[in-house]
Amino acid sequence: MRAVKTIVDKIPVRRSPVRRKTKATLPITRHPERLGGTPTIAGTRLPVTTLIDYLSDGYTVDEFVEEFEVVSREEVEAVLAKIRESLNEGWLAEDVMN
Repeated sequence: MRAVKTIVDKIPVRRSPVRRKTKATLPITRHPERLGGTPTIAGTRLPVTTLIDYLSDGYTVDEFVEEFEVVSREEVEAVLAKIRESLNEGWLAEDVMN
């Protein structure tokens, strides 16, 4: 997991005006009737966990995009930025009271 955080930390955060997100701008989506509701890279049937697994195994984003031609580098970067945003907002962390 440390490798994924290191990779995610390297993705530049772009600040843009707040706008309402539409299906076209959501990097990660899920549909209860597709892949059992597994979160996927928007517009594909490619699970986000597949991206995380590849990056954890040492592959680069470019190698991932080359292997899975249904996604672009920009889409992968948007997914990683969403993961980073979720981490920063505390969505993926458990509170520890020690």
